[in-house]
Amino acid sequence: MSLIKCPECGRMVSDKAASCPGCGCPIKKNIFTEVKKWITNNKTLFTAIIGAIVICVVVIVVIANHGKKNDSDSLPDPEVESNVASEVSDAENDQGVNAGSKEISNDVMEETEDNSITENEKKLQEKQEYIDKNIELTDFVVEECTGYSGPKPGLHSLSIKNNGDQDITALTIGLDFLGDDGAVIEQKELNVIGGLLSSDTIKAGYSWKMEDDKFFEIENVSGNVNLSRVNVYVSDVTLTKPLVSEKKSQEEIYIEQYLDITANVGMNSSYHGTVPGISNISIKNNGDRDIEELKVTVYFQDESGKNIAEDTFMVIGGYFGGDTLKANYSWKMESNKFYEFEHLANEVDVSRHTIAITSIKFGS
Repeated sequence: MSLIKCPECGRMVSDKAASCPGCGCPIKKNIFTEVKKWITNNKTLFTAIIGAIVICVVVIVVIANHGKKNDSDSLPDPEVESNVASEVSDAENDQGVNAGSKEISNDVMEETEDNSITENEKKLQEKQEYIDKNIELTDFVVEECTGYSGPKPGLHSLSIKNNGDQDITALTIGLDFLGDDGAVIEQKELNVIGGLLSSDTIKAGYSWKMEDDKFFEIENVSGNVNLSRVNVYVSDVTLTKPLVSEKKSQEEIYIEQYLDITANVGMNSSYHGTVPGISNISIKNNGDRDIEELKVTVYFQDESGKNIAEDTFMVIGGYFGGDTLKANYSWKMESNKFYEFEHLANEVDVSRHTIAITSIKFGS
């Protein structure tokens, strides 16, 4: 029990009294005092109640904040939405540009391929047109030929005319062997100009003929092939523009100014009969330089004076040429020798010709 002061007379009265014994004033109990007293007497229960209340408040606050955050997240942020839209637009534009670039690149590649194919086809077409219009096979024979190891199928007496304006540095002959019904049963090719076996060039407007005592062997021909049933044609060529020298070399100038030549061109006797050739070559060196190599070329003309064939020989130097032609000296080949023309076509008239010194090498 505790004493409290009477609000009326000020006398100290028990807090449990209903009224003041002195003045009779009813004693009003202080609620705070009662609460404090209850808390003091019930500390464990009070602590539990307060803890429960705090926990409830915390839970309510957390739930409320979480709900607010979810609501906030569900609403579109104008700035974020703008940035996202911008990024999407940029991505679409990039994809569009990339797609456009890819399409353009593909178009360019396709166009380049088309142009490349067109160029190749154009070159092949031009080559075939040149063959069809300008190259003639004026003579040939396909038959069994006698070689070192016995009879062999071969091509001989081949003669070619180049009527065009380009030099032929390589030429391939195609052979289509036919069956009894006229169908092609076997095909072969022979490289007759160019390569290791024949380094000749058929110049523009020139004719060419292979040596009479030679033939091109047709290898691996089937036993059922009839050599007389064959189509012979030019299957491929390599063409070059004729070289035109604008400036003369010192050798060419020396030839024009200081060298003179005479010779005979006609038919000569050899171990395999009468053949065209050049003999009795005589050269005078009127200059002041020694010459250790010298080549002579014979040009053959048609009726109009146009060159249609030629043959060149090294008459001084090399394996078969004579000695060095010294300055101011003369030279003449042996009277019992001649150089045979090996590639003259039958159409060439050896009486229409010109002779020229075409190449020299000065002595050291």
